[in-house]
Amino acid sequence: MIPPAEIAISEQLVKQLVAEQFPEFAHLKVRFLDTGWDNESYKIGDRFIARIPRRQLAVELLHNEIRWLPQLETQLPIRIPAPLGIGQPTDYYPWPWTIVPWFAGRAADEATVQNAAALPLATFLRALHRPAPADIPTNDYRGVPLEIRAADVFRRLDLLANRKDLITDQIRQLWQNALEEPFPAGAQLLHGDLHPRNIIVHNGLVGAIIDWGDLTGGDVATDLAVFWMLFRDKPTREKALTAYGADQSLKNRAIGWAIFFGTIFLESGAGGDKRHADIGASILQNIATE
Repeated sequence: MIPPAEIAISEQLVKQLVAEQFPEFAHLKVRFLDTGWDNESYKIGDRFIARIPRRQLAVELLHNEIRWLPQLETQLPIRIPAPLGIGQPTDYYPWPWTIVPWFAGRAADEATVQNAAALPLATFLRALHRPAPADIPTNDYRGVPLEIRAADVFRRLDLLANRKDLITDQIRQLWQNALEEPFPAGAQLLHGDLHPRNIIVHNGLVGAIIDWGDLTGGDVATDLAVFWMLFRDKPTREKALTAYGADQSLKNRAIGWAIFFGTIFLESGAGGDKRHADIGASILQNIATE
C-alpha cells in the first residue's frame, strides 16, 4: 500500500501556494491528478503540474530532481520533467515543491504500449546510462547488488506463494539465476524507478519519463527491467536489448530486477491497491514468457 501522507494536501492549499509564489499562474485552474508514494500531483491549467511532497522522505528526492534534471533534459531523446519553478516552504506548508511541465498521455499501465516503443526506449536508456558523476546521489535500494535486495524478494515470494499462477518455479529459478550473476564494475547513471507509473505513453509510444527522485549510480539492470514491465512479446524485448547492447549477464540481472518490482507491486496490491495488483501481475506474466 502507498504509505500515509504526513501532511494534508488539497486543491485549495495548492491554489494558495501557486497564487502566492507564482502569481503569473494564479488565474489557472488547479485540479488534483494523482497520489504517489512520495508526492501528490496537481494540474495547473493545461500545461503545468505542481508536485507537492506528502512525506518528509520525498524532500531529498525532490532536491535530486531540482539538481540533475535541468542538466539531463537536453541530453535525452525522450522528455523529462525538469522543474520550471521551485516553490518554497511557508507557515502552512513545510517543504519545497516544484512546478513541472505536463506531458500529454497516460501512465503506461493505463495505456496501450505498442511494441514499436521498445527501440526508442532502448535508445533513451543508452543515452542516459553513462559513468555516474562523483556527486550523484547514493541510493541503498536501486542499482545495488541484487543480493542486498534478496531477503525482501524471498520474503515476498513466500508471502505471495498462494498466487501459483504468478509465483511459479520458473520465476523462482530466474530470480536465482539473477542472484548468481556478478555485480558489474563502474557505477552508471540510472533513473532507478522506471516502472509503468513513471512512464507516460502517448499514441502508443513513450512520450515522457517522470519521477526521477531515485536517480543514482549503479547497475543499469535496474532500469533495463522496464522491458519486462512493458512488453509481453519476447522478440520485441530481445530486439530492444540487442540494440541497447545487453549481454546475457545483464539480461539475467534485469530479469531479477523485474521480479523485484513485480513482487513489490503484487504485495502492495494484496493490501487492496488494485492498480498495483494489476501492474505486479502484468510484470510477472511478461517475465513468464522467457
